[in-house]
Amino acid sequence: MKLRCATGSPFIVVAAVTIAASFVVAGSSAATPVTKARYGAMLKQELARIGKVERAAQLGLARRAPASEMKRLILAWAAGANDVGEAFQQVRPPADAVAANALLARGEITTARELTDAAKHLPSKPSAIGGYLAGVFADARGPKLVIQALTKLRVAGYY
Repeated sequence: MKLRCATGSPFIVVAAVTIAASFVVAGSSAATPVTKARYGAMLKQELARIGKVERAAQLGLARRAPASEMKRLILAWAAGANDVGEAFQQVRPPADAVAANALLARGEITTARELTDAAKHLPSKPSAIGGYLAGVFADARGPKLVIQALTKLRVAGYY
């Protein structure tokens, strides 16, 4: 079944649906601005969330978990970092935190990509995983962006 408008043209129906969808997307991306206190609370909550999965991966490394378990832990960390990055992309922070917030979102999402890639290439020997991850993080861009963002937010008094 083809959708056609009264004139019989399917193009107009497609154009109308596209325009309507763009208004829905534009409306949903316009987040309500948050106060400094609310942004600080969100920052604390999201950093605690990512810290939990990061610590789980670190504990797995410390006890030399098998590669399959480390892969699972690293992918959970990557998913958490991605979720946190997306959460910060959707918030509209106070004016003095806009640049740092964008940097933080980009850093978390980049970290998620880097962790996912690292998980795909883990060595099979548990004793080699720590060294491999140390090498990955030495060159990783995401964590450096996150540190820059958090430094700016700390200077601005957000945590």
